[in-house]
Amino acid sequence: MEAIDRTYHFKKTLEKKERFVGGHRLCAGCGAEADEYAVWRAVDEGYRSGGALLRPEALSVASQEPQAVISALVGALNSPAADAELQALPYDARILSWRLDGSLLTLQADEGYAALAGVEKTLCDGCLALTLCAVDGVSSVAVEVAGEPVTPPLSPEDLLLYDAASTGGTQ
Repeated sequence: MEAIDRTYHFKKTLEKKERFVGGHRLCAGCGAEADEYAVWRAVDEGYRSGGALLRPEALSVASQEPQAVISALVGALNSPAADAELQALPYDARILSWRLDGSLLTLQADEGYAALAGVEKTLCDGCLALTLCAVDGVSSVAVEVAGEPVTPPLSPEDLLLYDAASTGGTQ
């Protein structure tokens, strides 16, 4: 059996053709326009070596209704990533349901989410906020487990998306 090289090559990654294209698409089923959303995923631990810890996967959603878009994005977050370097929600965490109160989206998650801690919880929360706050009308995301709050409302602005110490203070 051949050994698999799991070395992350940042330069090769930068040379890859961009797979994320903005704008509208046509739904293959009905020909209606579909919007493209970013489903943010954590890079699997085996591929973390100084590069990005979060990366987006594209998801086309035919409906523009916020409820339908949220349902599609939650379904994608609960599903395996298409890219082997990316992971679905860690430790088999799952989003069970959601409710939208004004601009606050509250997710009900299972015990797998409750078990998250440290970097894995931070990455998971970042993926949830970046993915779901892209929906029109959603400004922050909170998470509950068994009806109890475990993550306060987060917005993309609450996330540190670069390390000022390693980049000399620039983005």
